[in-house]
Amino acid sequence: MKWSRPALEEAQVRREPQQSGALETSGGLGKYRFDDGHRAEFRAQFDLVRRDLVLSSLAAHVDPALSALTGVRGVYFVTMRLGGSEYKIYAGKTTSLPRRLTDYCKAFQVHSPNDFKLRALQNYMWQRFPEAAFDLYFSKESELGYTSDETAAVRRHRPLINQRATKNVDAISIMQQACETHYAAVFGQKTGHA
Repeated sequence: MKWSRPALEEAQVRREPQQSGALETSGGLGKYRFDDGHRAEFRAQFDLVRRDLVLSSLAAHVDPALSALTGVRGVYFVTMRLGGSEYKIYAGKTTSLPRRLTDYCKAFQVHSPNDFKLRALQNYMWQRFPEAAFDLYFSKESELGYTSDETAAVRRHRPLINQRATKNVDAISIMQQACETHYAAVFGQKTGHA
């Protein structure tokens, strides 16, 4: 069953979609693209468990392939298909894939903003490339353990989200101000000074 992409939140900045080649030639997304040999190696290690992953609507649908991975330890990997190419987006570890995915499906939570990153990336890409599609892969824990498996997957495949970005002082300042505003409101409410 294929679900339609969700409407983008009104608060997000709207931009004209770029052509997929525009990002390729800019050197940005191209470094995360699978080449044929690397894709074959990846597919030998990871099994496709969900095609056309839409995180914002995932919780509303029962998926037998995901339910079968309840309580199974391993590494999950999200890829993106765009313009005939496939891109390495994110690798993470889990003790239960369905439970971990529900973390990504929850509304934004100030105490856990990291869980919002995959949905933010999907929305970011769909603003620019409405034809982009995301797939979910999984590899069961090896004898090395799922933490070592995740580290190896990140080192080998170097997915977009897992790579550390250079600090953006303006973005950090905005995030800090938003947190300060939130906590001031919470503390004001709790102390009766709202």
